[in-house]
Amino acid sequence: MHSTTPSPSRIFLVGYARGYRLELAEGFRDQGYEVACFEDARLAAHTLGFECPSAVLINWAQGGPLSCLEFVERYGGLLPVLVLTPHNVLIDVVRSLRAGAADYIRTPCYGPEILARVQRAQAASPTSRRLSIGGLSLDVESSVAHIENETLHMTVREARILAALLRCPERPINRQALMRVAGITNVKPTIIESYIKQLRQKHPLLRRCIRTQYGRGYAFYPEGEERRP
Repeated sequence: MHSTTPSPSRIFLVGYARGYRLELAEGFRDQGYEVACFEDARLAAHTLGFECPSAVLINWAQGGPLSCLEFVERYGGLLPVLVLTPHNVLIDVVRSLRAGAADYIRTPCYGPEILARVQRAQAASPTSRRLSIGGLSLDVESSVAHIENETLHMTVREARILAALLRCPERPINRQALMRVAGITNVKPTIIESYIKQLRQKHPLLRRCIRTQYGRGYAFYPEGEERRP
């Protein structure tokens, strides 16, 4: 790999055989990336509950209780998830892309192309830039929000939930969907109520703008905006 990344990034490699995993990791580290490797998607998903990488490369045939497709469905809307795999079945390519994969790369594929595809996915991802709406801005990667001259520090999960609401203003998102983007599993969906409460307590603007849509979920209404039917 011979190009450079604009800034240091962290990438997850999920489900690759040791030899290929080492080759991929070495190539990305040469370009300034930090690399974390996981044997299966379940282990990667557990780590995503605490940190948010710049991108994920996952093998379609990786083992474990969480399939590649399920991983893409859960996290594809939050960060760039690219399927890099020798698996070449058209219906699975289509399913992956429809589920939210940023790209589907068939191997063999050389390092410079893989790097270029990852960088393109990063540039197009909402997590690679600051989200702004009304007087609020949110940096998803650092989990820091700014409201006028105030700085709000959040947990990774709080930032992900708020980011999901900001990307779909005035559109209610149900608790199950918010759990998926936050990486919350094996608990009742009512846990989202606690996270919403924590967000509202951080600033009066969040208390006013994050509204409960009973039976439908939660939505963010920018200041000065009227509710749409």
